[in-house]
Amino acid sequence: MRPMWKIRRIALMPRHSRHSGRFPEREIIFSGAVIGKSFFAGCIANTLLDRDVPVLMTNFPSILNRLTGVFAEDRAAFIASLDDYSLLVIDDLGVERNTEYAMEQMFTVIDSRYRSKKPLIVTTNLKLEEIKNPPDLAHARIYDRILERCAPVLFSGKNFREEGARATKAAAKDAPALVKKIGRTTYIVRVHFSKTSRETMSDKIKRMRK
Repeated sequence: MRPMWKIRRIALMPRHSRHSGRFPEREIIFSGAVIGKSFFAGCIANTLLDRDVPVLMTNFPSILNRLTGVFAEDRAAFIASLDDYSLLVIDDLGVERNTEYAMEQMFTVIDSRYRSKKPLIVTTNLKLEEIKNPPDLAHARIYDRILERCAPVLFSGKNFREEGARATKAAAKDAPALVKKIGRTTYIVRVHFSKTSRETMSDKIKRMRK
């Protein structure tokens, strides 16, 4: 039996069948540190959009910015409009400010979605222990709603950003260099071209001159 919480990278999925061939009716949470969780959630969203399923992918900072300075009735209408989407994706739970106002609005969004019984995907870097043992009542109200009908499943993977950085650094070492000594300082400028870029040298020069 594999250890469930040996690392930070976790996923919480509904307790009902994960292989039923249909989109789940309850919440899904993906969690992990820089392993493509937002990309994965985005792929799900794009697949559904291609099938004309209304989906919204957003985050709480964006939602809170939208609600700032809005009258109470308009706030309620906006939050209610989020339930019009067949799927709501909340990206990076935990990066928002923990003000009393922010926590209240977050709870309202999650609670509204919870009551609608429509699918919700939440990505987060929070550890399971942090979700199950919130620091205060305000967080507990939110996390309890999210966790109530979800079971944890390991969601592991490689840190693709670190791998990309290492690959870029390795390529840079072999890239052609321009060496110029000015006074006691020697400047080394290396040129690296992406293998996947569609931009030509002429395009690069034009962009640099703007």
